[in-house]
Amino acid sequence: MGGMVAQELALRHPQRIRTLTLGCTYPGGAEARLADPALIQELAGALLSGDRERALRTGFAANLSPAHIADEANWEPFQAMATAVPVAVSVIMLQMQAVMGHDTSARLSSIEVPTLVVHGTEDRMLPVVNGELIARSIPHARLELLEGVGHMFWWEQPERSAALVRSQVLGA
Repeated sequence: MGGMVAQELALRHPQRIRTLTLGCTYPGGAEARLADPALIQELAGALLSGDRERALRTGFAANLSPAHIADEANWEPFQAMATAVPVAVSVIMLQMQAVMGHDTSARLSSIEVPTLVVHGTEDRMLPVVNGELIARSIPHARLELLEGVGHMFWWEQPERSAALVRSQVLGA
């Protein structure tokens, strides 16, 4: 949801923003796409099951690319990160409600700061069409598509992600 919060901040308080980086996010509106309903149902079922391992494994599979989840060595760091600061199921459900109600689509064209949009092409949570839509909607936005990468692009490609953010901040 960070990208959605960042959109609202840039729109409501443009004087506080020098540059904007939006990653794996969603603009809302008629052209935007949320996760496939079957995936949402799978995630909700896993979260509501009370089986923490099932919930974590389902989240792992939903948020990362097939190539990344195929390497079992990636599971342990993900599990450690996901369990370090547990989030209550009720909070996750409220976050899902907020995402579904988010819509900045009609206002994005008023963003004037240099904007970088980063999106993985294998994002199942918020499909890549959202990143493309945001980049088309914000004047002069730069779109960086990470081929074969899932929703958590910074997790799968930390060095490239950091380089992109640095270039955005230093280039402005």
